[in-house]
Amino acid sequence: MDYGGNERLIRCLHRNAKRKIQGKTGADLDVQLQPWASAHDKFVTAIAGETTPDVAEIGTTWTPEFADLGALVDLTEKVGDTKDNLVTGLIDAGTLDGKLYGMPWYAGIRSFIYNKDLFQKAGIQNPPQSWDELLAAIKKLKTLDGVMITSPMPLAVPSSIPTRGQSCLLDTTS
Repeated sequence: MDYGGNERLIRCLHRNAKRKIQGKTGADLDVQLQPWASAHDKFVTAIAGETTPDVAEIGTTWTPEFADLGALVDLTEKVGDTKDNLVTGLIDAGTLDGKLYGMPWYAGIRSFIYNKDLFQKAGIQNPPQSWDELLAAIKKLKTLDGVMITSPMPLAVPSSIPTRGQSCLLDTTS
């Protein structure tokens, strides 16, 4: 997938993964980034042509479709009790008809960051709990002089960066 992040960091992480996999298994890892917008269609085409990758990241909503097409392997026995240490919702997203087809490798937590003083000035007592409440809060904030409403922007860093990617952050090779 195309993560839209730091390309140098992503290349470094892939280079390190290739080295480790080659060293442990002798296999040659071919990492191919795909734009998310077209990835689903590319997978469907690959499934139809029987040219699927050995391992791929797919959207959790694609699991039922791809499992029904016979394109995914049941991992239930291979994973065993390991799944007991994972977030239930993530395991559920990769499970269809009691069979585990997808292993979670990361999860994001969404946060709402706001200026409490501006919310109070606009008469908003609590942070929004729904999209409707968010839209109502924006309307109130727009009435304040000098307040600029910005677009919501997710701030995310892959969970692997602090522990596994430190050497890549310092890597000067491309």
